[in-house]
Amino acid sequence: MKKLTYLLAASASILTLSGCELESEDKQSSQNRVLESCGPEHAVAYQAPQLSTQYITAVKEAEYGDGSNIEFIENSNISKTNILSNTETDYALSSRNGFFYYLGRFEIDTFQKYYYTSPETGLYQTDNNLGYSTRKSGESVSPNAYNITFINDSIAIMPRYADEKAWLIDTSAELEEDFAICEIDLSAYSFTTTNENNETTTHLPKMFSAEVTSNYVAISMQRLEGYSPTQSAYMAIFDLATWNEIDTNPNESGLKGIELNL
Repeated sequence: MKKLTYLLAASASILTLSGCELESEDKQSSQNRVLESCGPEHAVAYQAPQLSTQYITAVKEAEYGDGSNIEFIENSNISKTNILSNTETDYALSSRNGFFYYLGRFEIDTFQKYYYTSPETGLYQTDNNLGYSTRKSGESVSPNAYNITFINDSIAIMPRYADEKAWLIDTSAELEEDFAICEIDLSAYSFTTTNENNETTTHLPKMFSAEVTSNYVAISMQRLEGYSPTQSAYMAIFDLATWNEIDTNPNESGLKGIELNL
């Protein structure tokens, strides 16, 4: 069965903008940068997207074992097809202001930016032409960056499903070293189990989505043991001005987030 992901690609007020090409030069990989924790110095002002009744819909079509590609739909008709055809299928697609972003998830670990008028031309200039890496220094295991949620036109949250820390990213960065801004620590939501051989396993928070309001970011986590939900899912709330986690249960000890009945 084919899996389709739909999203709004651009509004009419923005579609007249011309694309931008970044100068090609040697760039230091973000893998060589040690990221600091997000704090008040990384405060982000919220900006809602500009939308109208005229838009392009970008569709990611993926079929396991048969690859994936992107299609554009305008006025209920497919206007472009077979965009970025690939044998890999585990991608996430997002967009803002006429640009769309293709995020390679598990073991792909790349993030590339495109403009709707030239959807085959990646704007992040890297040696492999695949865009910026979603790994950091020393990471030998895929962080499985899952998707992005925009706070304003360029700054976004990137949940990392196989890591304890989400990223705050700058999608307008012209250098890979400037792409990842800082990290949001969700390690409090990891948990450990011990088997009959007294071997301890740490289970990561499995963050998979983020929601943004004018003042807060909410990051949801599945908290699985293998594929089983042995721990309650949670939603952690962070203040956009300070990046401090909000204690939603100030009169109780334990985790600060909202326990989800799922």
